[in-house]
Amino acid sequence: MAKFDLQKTAVVLELLEVPSEERGDAWRARFYEAVVDASFASPADQVIRGPDGFPYFVLQTPPSATEFSPFCVSHVLEHCTDHGIGMVLNPGPQSADWVFSFGALWSLRAYGRFEGDPQDEQPDSPRRDEVVPEDRSVVVGSPSEEYLPGFARAALKGFLSQAVGVKEPQGFLLLDPSMRPSRSLIFNVFPEDFPSEADFRHVLQLIHWFLPPGRGLIGLSREAELTKALRPL
Repeated sequence: MAKFDLQKTAVVLELLEVPSEERGDAWRARFYEAVVDASFASPADQVIRGPDGFPYFVLQTPPSATEFSPFCVSHVLEHCTDHGIGMVLNPGPQSADWVFSFGALWSLRAYGRFEGDPQDEQPDSPRRDEVVPEDRSVVVGSPSEEYLPGFARAALKGFLSQAVGVKEPQGFLLLDPSMRPSRSLIFNVFPEDFPSEADFRHVLQLIHWFLPPGRGLIGLSREAELTKALRPL
């Protein structure tokens, strides 16, 4: 339940005064702990389009010594994830104090943390994603509700159909213990459908905005045998 904690607001604002080059793991842990229930204001136009093209719910530093309608991350978390929206703190003409992607909010809602599913973490292994699997034994199947909850399916389906032009979005879960992370999502977005490899990889990067940190995403050729595992989202 949202706490609307002004003391945590003060902590967040103090932390934001720290130069970005001095923000380490301890800083990030304190920021994440405080920002979830810190009280913020929100403008009349609560949702804006970011420079990346994605929608964001706006949180702003509350006015001093003035009454305001409080909002906090935990307060609007469900609304944002149900509508495919990220959050931005104090957006400006050139930058913002902080940006939460949809994937970060999905992580908070599903796992109680911004950093992603702990099962996806492989700190001692190199990350490998956006790579077509080699000819080896893998396990494929439909992602569970826990791995890909309904609100996230809806957001991904909407993006693939409306922004990418995939008429019938499909996907599956691939399990490959030799990869890091070992579990990855694959969608019916194929390099053959884009003018160049760079355009294809750009779309994969956009899809990453919807995924929790550490979640695997693999691009697959339309001719790959694994495409037989695709199922409607």
